[in-house]
Amino acid sequence: MPHRLVSALVGLLFTIGLAAPAAAGMTPYVRLDYGGSELRTSAIDDNIASMEQASSLNGDLYSFQSVGSGYGPSVALGAWLTPRLRVGATFAYHHAVRENWATHDSSYAFDDQLDFREHEIGAEAAMRFTELHGFMFGVNVAQGHADYAESTTLINGGALQLTDGKASGNKITYGAFVGIDQAAASGAVGYIRFGYQFRDFGQLPAIVTTGDGFTSTAASATTTRMDLGGFYLRVGMGFDLAR
Repeated sequence: MPHRLVSALVGLLFTIGLAAPAAAGMTPYVRLDYGGSELRTSAIDDNIASMEQASSLNGDLYSFQSVGSGYGPSVALGAWLTPRLRVGATFAYHHAVRENWATHDSSYAFDDQLDFREHEIGAEAAMRFTELHGFMFGVNVAQGHADYAESTTLINGGALQLTDGKASGNKITYGAFVGIDQAAASGAVGYIRFGYQFRDFGQLPAIVTTGDGFTSTAASATTTRMDLGGFYLRVGMGFDLAR
């Protein structure tokens, strides 16, 4: 259902944009921003909560937090087809890390490190209304790639247990956004964008390696559901190159 909504919005953008007064020619544009994106890793956050509960029974000191948001840059290159409508190619990158640990003198120590990386290459279509102080809205679709790594170390009663897991996968992602995009007479642009991106990668194939510091064993596995979608906020600058 959401992809049908994106298709309908794209059609609406082109209808409104082509109805606007035509420009003398297409105007190239570039946008570069940085921001944070919500990662809906609820299944993994539930695992973190379970590990916290188990570790708090043994540890005098412990620090556990959910995954939280991912941060990174995005860039867009394209052209204004009319004074209101632009289309272009996009690249976005998000990275989130989290370390959780617990200790109890020298007999118990637990450390869990999580690393999420996700990038998207795709296209956008957006409308800007200069008469409304640069208000804009738009949609995008992209090919997303996610990498997930987790490394845990457990020392319990002198026994060492090491676990390393790595997973990756691809997914078509899509979303919509609104914002303010204001351009000066020179073509310099400042903007802020708020949106939502659908990034449900599902369960990813993984390789998990376990060992005790001397020997190790690798096996195939599957992650819990990896939904990296959510709301995002970006602030950036750019240029409309041929004003």
